[in-house]
Amino acid sequence: MEQKTEKNEAIEKIGRVFSDYIKNSASMELLWSEKLGYILMLIHRETSEIMESQVLTDAESFCRYMLGEVAQDVLKHMGKDHDAYELTETERTEIRKQLRPYMEQLLEYGYLWREH
Repeated sequence: MEQKTEKNEAIEKIGRVFSDYIKNSASMELLWSEKLGYILMLIHRETSEIMESQVLTDAESFCRYMLGEVAQDVLKHMGKDHDAYELTETERTEIRKQLRPYMEQLLEYGYLWREH
């Protein structure tokens, strides 16, 4: 039980750090279920249909997912449509700039920061 509490606290911390990002997203929702734990849902903007949902099993995966979402948003705002693994140095610099406020609060996941 203690391990489950620690896992949920770690997920909650990431949820707090990215709370404004999630709140401002037109398609992302973080929910709590007594039966399943935390669930991240992606909702179709026009139809309100649930396009994807996943039970969050660990904080590291949740953090990695959120970093990827921010990176994709940065690319989208730059008018790019390629994946984050094909970054130019300019794109990588802009992504790091946008990720910095999150990662300064999530130092324990610094190794994920180096992936971007």
